[in-house]
Amino acid sequence: MPEDTSEFVPIWFWAVLEKTRPSLQRLVEWLEAATREQIIEFQRSYVDAAQEICDYWDGPIVDGIGFSEDNTEDLCEWIVSQGHVLWRKAIEAPDLEYFVRIYWAAERKADSEWPAWDISVTNPIYRGYQSPGTVSHAVFQHRFSEDLHEYLA
Repeated sequence: MPEDTSEFVPIWFWAVLEKTRPSLQRLVEWLEAATREQIIEFQRSYVDAAQEICDYWDGPIVDGIGFSEDNTEDLCEWIVSQGHVLWRKAIEAPDLEYFVRIYWAAERKADSEWPAWDISVTNPIYRGYQSPGTVSHAVFQHRFSEDLHEYLA
């Protein structure tokens, strides 16, 4: 468990990711058992942690190619999904080239230290939200018949 964290990202958030990673189904099970407030705070923490890495519109440039805003957001969310250790390295790094390269390797399933998440889920209603940064929206909608975005604005 991390000893330090950002003022915006609580320690319990990282503990949840560590306990469930890299199985999206385990994260779904945690979300299905969590309270409404825990789900809201989990998603708020996820977004805050991702946004702390860099401004999405000012993404990394690797091999002369700049990342789009969407690609930068995906990268930052992936970094968060890997847990506190990698996230802390990213927010302290002068640039994100190293993280882009391990992200690409994980997406190709070529890196065992920072693996891609197993995105299989047993409940078909969660399909289409199969990432650790978005599945909470589907679980919240299913459990409470409400849009999680309304609580995050």
